Amino acid sequence: MQNSRKQALRDVFKVAVSNIIALICGILVGFVIPKIMGFDDYGYFKTYSLYAGYTGLLHFGISDGIFFYFSGADLKTLDKRKIHSLVSFVIALEAIISIIGITVSLFFTSGNPYGLIFIFVFLYSFFSHVQTVLAYVCQATKQFSFPSLISSLKSLADILAVVVLLVLYKTQDSFVVSFELYCAVLVSILAVSSLAFVIKLWSIVFSKGQRLDQTRSDIALMLKLGFPIMIANLTSSLIMTVDKQFVSIFYPVEASNVFAEFSFAYSVLGLITAVTGAVSMVLFPYMKGKDEKRLCEIFPHLNAFLVVFVSFACSSYFGIQWIVDKFINKYADSLVYMRVILPGFIINASVTVLMHNYYKTLNKEHVYFWQNIVILFLAVITDLLAYYFIVLPLDRSNPIWLTVASDFTLLIWYIVSEGYLVKHYQIKHWKNDLYCIVASGAFLAVAFFLNEWMGFVVYFVGITILSLCFYGNDLRAFVAGLSKRKKHKKQD
Repeated sequence: MQNSRKQALRDVFKVAVSNIIALICGILVGFVIPKIMGFDDYGYFKTYSLYAGYTGLLHFGISDGIFFYFSGADLKTLDKRKIHSLVSFVIALEAIISIIGITVSLFFTSGNPYGLIFIFVFLYSFFSHVQTVLAYVCQATKQFSFPSLISSLKSLADILAVVVLLVLYKTQDSFVVSFELYCAVLVSILAVSSLAFVIKLWSIVFSKGQRLDQTRSDIALMLKLGFPIMIANLTSSLIMTVDKQFVSIFYPVEASNVFAEFSFAYSVLGLITAVTGAVSMVLFPYMKGKDEKRLCEIFPHLNAFLVVFVSFACSSYFGIQWIVDKFINKYADSLVYMRVILPGFIINASVTVLMHNYYKTLNKEHVYFWQNIVILFLAVITDLLAYYFIVLPLDRSNPIWLTVASDFTLLIWYIVSEGYLVKHYQIKHWKNDLYCIVASGAFLAVAFFLNEWMGFVVYFVGITILSLCFYGNDLRAFVAGLSKRKKHKKQD
């Protein structure tokens, strides 16, 4: 048990380090690319990013099924014939889909940027799926070092590419950073990183497969296991970005800069919670098969860690505000979107990082799936109501009420997701719920009424005091437990 806990912490650390490097890369990209791109090119690039995010649908849940089925297995004793057949099927399927998508997109490239955008989307889709399915094999078998290494190297390559583009932009008067150029660079880096996974798992990718009838049966099983997980993941993503999708429809790139400004806000704020992915990816293989009673006991502690972490991460907004004001003032209007969106990230981390893993571990993925369908429907309705009954009558040029509607939806999502766990597993939750409400209110009050430096000091000190008031006893108990274990080790 102790060794397993230590290994889990080491794995969290490995993935966290790679995510921190990705965070640094994201900060650089998030601030430099908008500065060196024009509004139109940045808007087209974010359109590419928006639709590239939907390509996760194109494995139809098979990759998620592979991750779920093999989680906790030993790579050395893995049935290589079975995994080879499944991985090969995914790669072949994605190659066919991408070839068809690129062929159709070629007919729309003449004078139309969206044709080119979708060519890059389908190229991204193929390489992304190859990398994802092979990374899932590593992560399911608790081999986190290699995916973490590749993620770090890929982030460093992204940083290098941005630095080169920045130097060329500054030194060459005629050099233009177009969305086509930047998309081509990103897809090329992704292609190299996916090739690295192929080389690493060469013995699986290029081994012999099993009989066709066995493969058909396995694919059917992976679809059964993975399709609800995939849809749940997709709906989770859609719930969080439905307002962005509406902005892309109601405020096209050709008509205004609103979508570019809105996308910039989401890009920067997405960086703040990127490191929580370390916990999410490592958590499930270690949770799978654990005793239900124990899982329910540790839920409030895990949730407390997440909400405190994201609440402290919200303090980075004030640094972002200073950077935007000083260096990329053309995106200053994005700050108001950031202020409204950010408290929703506190709620979102609990649902997508922790509660989703609990639903999977407790074999209640179908419940989470239907909950998300209902919440997605609610998100669409609330955004439409906000647009037609508030945005249009008040100020069509400012879609801020779409972000308010999204925060409302995220709150309902949290209540519904947690409510099921409370009802069926009697998990403790009131303290964490109250903390989320107070922390969100404190951030909004400080962010709207104080400047960046005063706001940072007041919010950081306030959230520290709030966290100690809520969780000071838990922290003291944790430290005492560590000291006790060290003492026992010395005696042994």
